[in-house]
Amino acid sequence: SCSFKSYNGQIGLPLSVLNQNYTCDAFILEMGMNEKGELEKLVDLAPPDLVGMTCIEHVHMQSFESLEELIYEKSKLLSHSKTDCSLIPLDSKGYSILDEQALSSKMTFSLQKKEADYYLEETGEGLDVYYKEKKVLSFLDPLPTAIQHSNLLLSIALANRLGISWENIKKGIGNVSL
Repeated sequence: SCSFKSYNGQIGLPLSVLNQNYTCDAFILEMGMNEKGELEKLVDLAPPDLVGMTCIEHVHMQSFESLEELIYEKSKLLSHSKTDCSLIPLDSKGYSILDEQALSSKMTFSLQKKEADYYLEETGEGLDVYYKEKKVLSFLDPLPTAIQHSNLLLSIALANRLGISWENIKKGIGNVSL
């Protein structure tokens, strides 16, 4: 089960929680914010077992004085005692803050740094995914931009952490279209 549409804020996320299918194996929520303090409330309402942090960019700063302030606010996603694992973008400008704030075990993903737990490499013919420096997937590139590649890699890492096989992940990637 997953969030309906963009129900990721103060009204939509609680509606998603109330309407969840309790027979599903996983319940995936997107938590978004517009102002300070909003994420903390959402994390308290639906404490995550597994967190996937997307890259933090200047485009998300509408209510914040600095990128650092935004990063600290977003890091609240990583600070609940119920969270078992946090997937953090090694390429993010705020990686060191996110790494410091995460209370759970941490794993990294990257489009640039091969030392990340999950690394995606463009090959010219497609994309290769490495897990702990071992190639685990190769496929044709279904997406046109780096930010979409980063989100795809995060989705792959989340699926892997949820126990989905590499074969089934590859099948799912075959269904990606814009």
